[in-house]
Amino acid sequence: MQALSPYFDYKDEIESLLIVVEQEYTEGLCRDICLKLKNLKTLYIASSSKKLLYQTQEMLHDEVERKEARELPKITLISYTKEIHFDGISSVDAIVFDPDTRYKAIKSLLVLKPQYVIGKVWKDHIPCFDLWEKCRAFAQHIRIDRIGKDNKVEILDWSADASNDVELSVIFPVYNVAKYLTQCLDTVTAWDAPYLEFLFVNDGSPDNSREIILEYAKKDARVKLLDKENGGCASARKYGLEHAKGRYVGFIDPDDFIEPDMFRKLLSRAMLGGYDVSYCGYNTYFENSGKVNRIEDALGMPYCDGTTDRLAIQKLIMYLRVAIWRAIYKREFLENNKINFNENFRRFDDLPFKIEVFAAARSVVAVPEYLYYYRLERPGQDVACSDKRLYVHFDIYDYLNEKFMAIKNRKLIDFLQLTKVQTHCFTLQKIEKQYLEEYKQKARADLLTNGMSTFRTCLLIYKYLGGDNMKTFLKLMLGC
Repeated sequence: MQALSPYFDYKDEIESLLIVVEQEYTEGLCRDICLKLKNLKTLYIASSSKKLLYQTQEMLHDEVERKEARELPKITLISYTKEIHFDGISSVDAIVFDPDTRYKAIKSLLVLKPQYVIGKVWKDHIPCFDLWEKCRAFAQHIRIDRIGKDNKVEILDWSADASNDVELSVIFPVYNVAKYLTQCLDTVTAWDAPYLEFLFVNDGSPDNSREIILEYAKKDARVKLLDKENGGCASARKYGLEHAKGRYVGFIDPDDFIEPDMFRKLLSRAMLGGYDVSYCGYNTYFENSGKVNRIEDALGMPYCDGTTDRLAIQKLIMYLRVAIWRAIYKREFLENNKINFNENFRRFDDLPFKIEVFAAARSVVAVPEYLYYYRLERPGQDVACSDKRLYVHFDIYDYLNEKFMAIKNRKLIDFLQLTKVQTHCFTLQKIEKQYLEEYKQKARADLLTNGMSTFRTCLLIYKYLGGDNMKTFLKLMLGC
């Protein structure tokens, strides 16, 4: 509990506080709080142990009043069993609880509507996100430390913003998707949290997508329509990002759909630890047959426990599929690293976005569930193209080459090279025959940039990707 003590530095506005003491070492926090809070006038100490109550009171008298020669705030002792009952107490400025405090007792404290809610919990004993949702309506500051296995601590640290009540913005680039919009809208709006906004960017769509969105907006104020001239998917996503208010942002292709609790799970996991990125698994959904396939991806350790290991995060550049819509991103992180969508790329703009995100991210967490449905077999999808439009890969990698060479990080350049191998090897299997040789020539030239050799790339493939990619890569480089 001593780790919470610095949180009270310079909190001079706190005049009344209730602290729940269920562990002996919480006594020390009581002492430190009394020393730090210069204007504390009233201190309530609650415990299910009468012994701890009186022990804490005696310690405060001995160590604060006697040693510090300071008068103690008025102390009221509250003994309870399950819920904490208050006689004559209508409010307090702050509450503090230790990890042995039961959830029922914590919830009973919330009738006091404290400005500060601070405490520690054991993993799986108390649902931190539920507690945050209950407190955000009245609290100005919430700090909850969750103690997990091996004593790993994840911190939910939140402060209210009087000018902005949006926690998550979800951005939808809209163009000719009227047929699918209702299913998408129904699944994303099913979670009725008031602190969401859904930004539908109408990219000059010629169908009746706009009218469908406006009908939903009449019933749900969180649904917002943004109109712009047609500029492509990257342009629409960028426009949405510029108008987003959320602390976190997500992206959905409006011909897709999700499990109704996807964003709740992503946001709760992101906030518990303040992660830059929170992502989940996804499924492919085949339009013609209705068949659903799970896509195996990097959902295991260390990602499902949350990681700040930079190398592990950077490996997601090559290990995580290009599926930016099954994640949410801290907006401050994107802004600080100048990560956005390049309007020059009329398709596959999600590829550089994904690579730049995991090159820069300091913390990442995975929700090991498959919560997004990516629709295939839709007419006009970029993923279905097999002609010269696939040459955009070379413009994208020229852009990334310049960025990564400026960073001068050898590991990042290696991982960029492996995404090139994956991209080009995949494209060679689908591009039309009349473009095959030209694409091969351009791919070979691209794979020899950034000081890369065929031999070094082979070593990287062997280390990180395995034999299938090696065979295709060598055939490409040898002109077979």
